[in-house]
Amino acid sequence: MRSKSTLVVDAKALETGLASAREDVARSGLPGLLAAADSGGFGTTPLNLRMLEALAEALSTARAALRASPEALPAPYVAFILAEEAACALAALGPVEGPGAGGSLPVGEYRDLATSPEAAAADFALKDCGAFLKFYVHHPKSERRLSRDGDSLRCLHSYFRMLSKAAAALLPAEPDVALTTPSLKFDGLRASSTGQEPS
Repeated sequence: MRSKSTLVVDAKALETGLASAREDVARSGLPGLLAAADSGGFGTTPLNLRMLEALAEALSTARAALRASPEALPAPYVAFILAEEAACALAALGPVEGPGAGGSLPVGEYRDLATSPEAAAADFALKDCGAFLKFYVHHPKSERRLSRDGDSLRCLHSYFRMLSKAAAALLPAEPDVALTTPSLKFDGLRASSTGQEPS
């Protein structure tokens, strides 16, 4: 019987990749999209900046988990970790439940994620997140367009909750992995808070 992979991503491991993750989030187009929804008085808002930092930390955490055990983490599971970390961090920034919360992404459109190299999974998710946000910034129905940073927060949180479900559905079997990060404990496809406040 194969033993469960036990992985730990501590604060130091997260910090190691944080500068690179911030650069990738900056290049993703997300800063401009958040500012397009709500530019505040100086080109963006404090909440926009906190959302971007939350995404960078989630990205860095997922990549650190992959570095710790690349053979144990298929691409959809890397995306699952990123999604759970991002949703947790975003939920700490303000109210995130909005109308229509609890939807789902069309799993059939995410088959590329299932066959992606593990190292590309987080980048795939970041790019897809940008496309999702862009759709709602420029939504054809004006009443559904994002017009405040709080709207963007709810939109991003909703995206990552749905990505988590889609990534889980793409896995042929539940990964035999126990992972602890600064904010979450993962046991396969179950994630729970460690009780620490996200930074």
